Amino acid sequence: MSSQKATVQRYTDGFRSGDLAQILSCLTEDVVWALHGAKTLTGRAAFAAEADSARLLGGVHLQLVPPPGRYAPAPGDALVSRLDTFHIWLGEVPAA
Repeated sequence: MSSQKATVQRYTDGFRSGDLAQILSCLTEDVVWALHGAKTLTGRAAFAAEADSARLLGGVHLQLVPPPGRYAPAPGDALVSRLDTFHIWLGEVPAA
């Protein structure tokens, strides 16, 4: 298994188990998380705060499938440096 594939597997397993530390270990320190239509966050601390405040952990099961060229690892590493999230609301949009 490639190091990139192993990182994606660890990241996905972290979301499924609600393990924020595991998720953060897959991200570069300066990760960019673009929440399209809402905001863009930079850094592990901002990612952790948003994941916690949005109650993403333990309740939402995400599958990260990196399209070619979109989740390029940091030079010499296999950590995720950018995430793009698109929300599709199937019911009422939650209040901000």
